[in-house]
Amino acid sequence: MKLLLINIFLILSFLFFNKAFASNKCDYTSIQEVTDMGPDRSQDGLGFCYAFAALALIQQKYCKQKGGCVYTLPSGGIGRSESSQQHQESKEDDQLSALDIIAIGNRGELVEGGFVEDVLRHVKKQGELARENCMPYSAIILADYNHSQSQEKYSWWGTLRRLYKSFQKDYEKDSQIALTENQCSVIDEIIKKDAIINDFEIVLESLKKSSFEEFVKNAIVPKECESNRVPLPDFTFRISKEFDPIKTKPIIMEKLKENKPVGVSLCSLSNSVLDDECGGHAVVISGARKKCCQGNCSIQFKIKDSSHGFWAKLDRNNLDSYSDLWVEEDEILRKIHFMGIRWREDTLTHPVLRWIE
Repeated sequence: MKLLLINIFLILSFLFFNKAFASNKCDYTSIQEVTDMGPDRSQDGLGFCYAFAALALIQQKYCKQKGGCVYTLPSGGIGRSESSQQHQESKEDDQLSALDIIAIGNRGELVEGGFVEDVLRHVKKQGELARENCMPYSAIILADYNHSQSQEKYSWWGTLRRLYKSFQKDYEKDSQIALTENQCSVIDEIIKKDAIINDFEIVLESLKKSSFEEFVKNAIVPKECESNRVPLPDFTFRISKEFDPIKTKPIIMEKLKENKPVGVSLCSLSNSVLDDECGGHAVVISGARKKCCQGNCSIQFKIKDSSHGFWAKLDRNNLDSYSDLWVEEDEILRKIHFMGIRWREDTLTHPVLRWIE
């Protein structure tokens, strides 16, 4: 009798917990996901979110017109984005260069902080981009990079820029000027730690270029890559300055149904219009789905974010990797709204939405 009661208890317990588990299960229904999106990229702590967002829009347009793209390079997850050996990979890899788009978008200067629409405008005028395997973003990232390092040490970007500026200051006065001992030691350090830049004379020649962007290109891009630039399809991009969630959501949903990703600006650090800190950030919305849990349903947006969604409450019930980031629509629309309010208060007229036609 005692054994029978134990068995009944175990059966009832199993049925109860099984029902509770089932009731907590959420169902997901796809509404729309944009095709031909490129690999996920990491900005590795640098302030280039605006450029990676623009790159995602351009990469999708390029691959869509091409009829699909081939990717053989690392996709760029957490930490360092790509291998320093990328330039030795297949010349047919279709991943477009983040470093090139950063340089083009800032008129010859590799500057942290910027606007997606400015990058789109300059790239449209340029009409071509380098391949990632020829001009890798990893060239400005420390080989031993990790998130615990201080900002002063996290990349070659500052080191390269300081080297270029210090040399140019003297070179403008005397074109025959020799390198200082400190400049030579910096170049030796670059050559020792970075497999891409391995020739002292190439670095010296590059320092004489008229812009920092040209210095970087000349120093890291193999000569054989100069003829391997990718011609881009002509494109038109549109913008919207609407930041009211009631108006921005229909625009986003309409573009997704047209198979067009949307680049958005948002306040990543704001949870209220009263917050002092905004944390301006740019991401790309590339999909929408419906989530239902115990009869409660909501809309989620899929995002491409080079900072891996640090600002969002990500849905991890269906998260396989950082290539599958889903955020509740209320959260992202609210943060877009905060960005629009902030720009209006600062008398700025930048759009919060952009897409390529």
